[in-house]
Amino acid sequence: MVGVELGVEAIKLVHAGYEAGLLLLNAGTHVLRLVPPLIVEKEHVDVLVGRLGELLESVS
Repeated sequence: MVGVELGVEAIKLVHAGYEAGLLLLNAGTHVLRLVPPLIVEKEHVDVLVGRLGELLESVS
């Protein structure tokens, strides 16, 4: 499990993630919780990072 502290409200990113096909969780007002499965592969992480970057730009 990894927490990412954000400069925006995490719930906005969670909702935007659902629309982009990502299941995201918040852990407080400004923390995004990432809980990848044990079988996560590099390709999965690359997709997440790419989409998350796009979402952060749109939500900011």
